[in-house]
Amino acid sequence: MPSQVSHPRSVSRAPAIEMSRLRTVLLLGTALLGVLAGTALLLSVVIEVPATVRADSFAENEAIARRFYATVNDAVRTGDLSLLDQVTVRNTDPMSATAGTRCDVRCRVSALHQLAPDVRLQVDDVLVDGDRVAARLTIQGNDRPEIVPLSLGISGLWRHFAVSEYREVPRRPMKATGWGAAANAIVPVLAASDASDFTNCLTLTGEVSMGSGVADRYSLLTGGAMFPALANPQGLAIPPLFIPNIDSGLVTYDAEENLKTINWRALVLGAQYYLPISAVRIWVTGLYARVESDNLKELTPLTNQGGIFTKAQYMDGSVFVGITPDLHIGASLQVTEQWRASGSQPRNTRVHVATNLFF
Repeated sequence: MPSQVSHPRSVSRAPAIEMSRLRTVLLLGTALLGVLAGTALLLSVVIEVPATVRADSFAENEAIARRFYATVNDAVRTGDLSLLDQVTVRNTDPMSATAGTRCDVRCRVSALHQLAPDVRLQVDDVLVDGDRVAARLTIQGNDRPEIVPLSLGISGLWRHFAVSEYREVPRRPMKATGWGAAANAIVPVLAASDASDFTNCLTLTGEVSMGSGVADRYSLLTGGAMFPALANPQGLAIPPLFIPNIDSGLVTYDAEENLKTINWRALVLGAQYYLPISAVRIWVTGLYARVESDNLKELTPLTNQGGIFTKAQYMDGSVFVGITPDLHIGASLQVTEQWRASGSQPRNTRVHVATNLFF
């Protein structure tokens, strides 16, 4: 979680947005990634039960598995790790996915409890083969509003690329370096007094990010970038084909066949305000997001520029009503625009209505 730099408190709710291309990685998302990573490790745990409680029947083994995950959910919610003694045996050997960490199931449950005690593992299906059990799970969270303090964060990354040489039969990898940086903030303008009274609360959020070779850090963002086709000077009926070993949008080859990373920078601004109405909870939100590349067009051959965009933005305004603490309804007006290298500027406008039931 971002470091808490002071004590003002405010209400923060993730806005209901649909623009996956323009979502940047907020520092608060680090906590969520930590939760999911911890959960993924948790799911790799082998359910170990004492020999006296092992059963030969399918039904009894399935019941043991379901009881294991029910107990894990209780331990995550309460933080009481002693509950796990009912369904596990201690094993201090490092697990294959985390060799050297010496973090067993208790360690992981404890981390989940501290990061997101409302996370639940729902058992969707159980497969049993003798004493071997596999479970298909769904991770459930909670989107109820919560109080968070003024928060600031800075993050960065560096990466190395080794991409197939720009030939039909590559001989050696071509190399490039990518980097990225982001600064995030949650600013309580009108603070909440306690978790039961959000009236007249205003929170602002923002992020500035930039980098090169980091398109995958923005969900599904490629800008339409593709590797150029190989030259076909002999006019072959079946032209030579370049098969890259990396996803599109991160790097490409320029006209001199040099490997280049694609630049992106983004801005996200958000606001949410709870109306001063005590009888029913009503709040409004707004979001503006923008992403652009300053070198994608020049790295794209003229024949391919009709399929790329160099800038895009998203805007929305939403209103939500809390019918009960567990039932919310909302409506949102959303606008998406793209600036294509060909000169066109398509726009999509839509209205989105949703109902959220928390349980």
